[in-house]
Parts: sequence; structure tokens; C-alpha cells
Amino acid sequence: MSVIVKSMEMPKNCSDCPLNYDQMSCIVTGTRWWSDTMVLMGFDSDKERLHDCPLIELPPHGRMIDADELKTAFPRCDNSMDIKIASVRATINHAPTIIEAEGRE
Repeated sequence: MSVIVKSMEMPKNCSDCPLNYDQMSCIVTGTRWWSDTMVLMGFDSDKERLHDCPLIELPPHGRMIDADELKTAFPRCDNSMDIKIASVRATINHAPTIIEAEGRE
């Protein structure tokens, strides 16, 4: 499951992230950036974010809807209506995804 924190700025590095624990590790991934491995890799928590950082920045967007659910709202019709509905479904299918689907099989 995902959590969206409205009005939160994307942290530029792990040290500035509100999800760091004691300035030593990530609460979400459990990665300890002061571990020997991270030091050997040259990771600098004051300058960068972890390579597996799960935070993503949402681009400016309009209202997000469930496109899969919307497609079921278009009934099957006859002749020219099928073509128009197929066009609407194709438009929905090719719309950019803002947040991936989750929680459904």
C-alpha cells in the first residue's frame, strides 16, 4: 500500500528526509547509511538519496481517477457507437499513469 503526504517537499538527500531514523538509517528501507558497506560505496547522506529510495515526486496533475473502473462504465452499443466507445477506451488506455495500480489482482 502507498501513502501520499500532501504538501511534503521531496527531500534532496537522506539527512534532510523526515523518514530518516536518528540521522543513521532509513525508516522505510531499513538501510543504515553509516554501515561499513555504505561508507565503502562512498554514500554521502548529506548530498544524495539512497539508490532504493521509495519516495517519488508526483508531477503536477489533475484529478486522479480509476481508469480501469471508468472503462467498465461504457456499455457495449451497436455500430457507430461501438467505434466511439472504442475510441474513448483507447484514450483511457494510453493516458499517462500518475500512480501505478496496487491492491488488486
